[in-house]
Amino acid sequence: MKAQAIAKDSQYTDSCRLASKCSFQITFLEGSAPDTILAPSNKSRVDTYLAVIDSLIAGLSHRLAAYEEIHSLFGFFAELRDIDVNTVEDGCSKLVAFYHAHLAEQDLISE
Repeated sequence: MKAQAIAKDSQYTDSCRLASKCSFQITFLEGSAPDTILAPSNKSRVDTYLAVIDSLIAGLSHRLAAYEEIHSLFGFFAELRDIDVNTVEDGCSKLVAFYHAHLAEQDLISE
């Protein structure tokens, strides 16, 4: 704010504000959203912060999907003492269906 007191031209702050040109249509009948005006420091924070958060969310979602697939294939091994024989056979069948070139169903079930 000291700069505003020193500066003779008070229109400087208004001309330096950035207006977002992106306008998103919420629904067909509502029309477009109003433009958002951000100060340059806030615009860089919003652009950087949101980009990093979006990247983290996408990466974690991708990783979570991979871990869920691994758990769906191998998760029954962690519960061998608590599950019945039919559940073990179903888990073995699912694992053999995925790794059909490397595993034999009867060998896996018998072990």
